[in-house]
Amino acid sequence: MDQQKWLKKDSSLTVKFGIRSKLITIFILIKVIPLVILAVFAARQIATLGDTAREHTAGIVKESKSLVGQVGFVAVDSSIVALDQKSRENIERLSTDTARAVANFLYERDTDILLVADLPQDFEGYKSFLKHRNKKIIYHLPWQLNAEKNSWE
Repeated sequence: MDQQKWLKKDSSLTVKFGIRSKLITIFILIKVIPLVILAVFAARQIATLGDTAREHTAGIVKESKSLVGQVGFVAVDSSIVALDQKSRENIERLSTDTARAVANFLYERDTDILLVADLPQDFEGYKSFLKHRNKKIIYHLPWQLNAEKNSWE
């Protein structure tokens, strides 16, 4: 009899689970809990990845600024060298052209002197010689500063 009382007492304390309750409990244990653990782990990894990406981005930005500055200095230096060379070439060309023009002028005057030397020495001969050797004279305006007074016009 004691045993029956005890069984009765024990059976009143136990809760009976149906098949549905058991399946839900197993589903929660097998599927939901690992999924929650995986989600927490993924969230931590995403946060770590974000921090790492932020650090790398800051490093790349710093390096890019440095490289852009270096490229700027190289570009400015090479532009200065190129402009200096171009200016030197233009000055050399201009001075060579001027020297050729002066030389041609002097050769023409030399030819004129030789022609005049062969002419008879009278007024009509000289007048005839000069009649075909007239050129237009170009008068340049005096140089003045422009309105900003920073360069010549």
